[in-house]
Amino acid sequence: MFYINYIMKKSAYQFEHFAYTITGDDRDIDERDNITSEIRAILQNTFEKVQRKKNGVIKELNELIEKYPDIAQFKNHLFVAYAQAGNMKMANQVNELTLKKNPDYLFAKLNLVGDYLAKKEYEKIPEVLGPSIEIKALYPHRNLFHLNEVASFYKIAIHYFLAIDNIEAAEARLKILEDLPRDLTTDVEDLAIRIMSAKMAKGFEKIQAQKDARPKLTITNLVVNPTEEPPVPHHLE
Repeated sequence: MFYINYIMKKSAYQFEHFAYTITGDDRDIDERDNITSEIRAILQNTFEKVQRKKNGVIKELNELIEKYPDIAQFKNHLFVAYAQAGNMKMANQVNELTLKKNPDYLFAKLNLVGDYLAKKEYEKIPEVLGPSIEIKALYPHRNLFHLNEVASFYKIAIHYFLAIDNIEAAEARLKILEDLPRDLTTDVEDLAIRIMSAKMAKGFEKIQAQKDARPKLTITNLVVNPTEEPPVPHHLE
């Protein structure tokens, strides 16, 4: 468990201060989410089955959702199972039901944002993640977040900011990811490369725009009339 404290630039003249604690231990979050040790064991088991794409896991998860309707994590596992099977229609239907039953569940929000990114409906994303796109601003009453929550939030935030060509905001979120334990987060290097590529592309566009804005040199055709008179030199001494 560790503490994060940072200031995020909101605009040219405004800064917002965020401070909260991040944990990598599921048990620190379980009390908040009303997850008992028994349910945690079942969640771990279904998580591993989803990761291995085990046959029958979708049926098992539907049964567990009926048994534990308030535990959003089972619905999220079902979303992932359908998505891995290539059935995004069912995955999105499950996520829609999750948001109705558990409207504050972060991963259901992130799944919805992923759908908006795929559809290029970027204007809808701040409605889900909040206008500042900051996890603490989205959950101001929370002072403790799981590492997976923070990493997942800022990864998808970077994808959003790159999509709307806000490289500065993407770099700010990358800095947060880089401050997290590297062995517990993935894709940070790939995101850094994407941001660098976007910066280079924007730089090239700026150079090209400057070239296009330069005044064009116009050459007028000169007509020279032939003459038999010798040239008269003009040399100032």
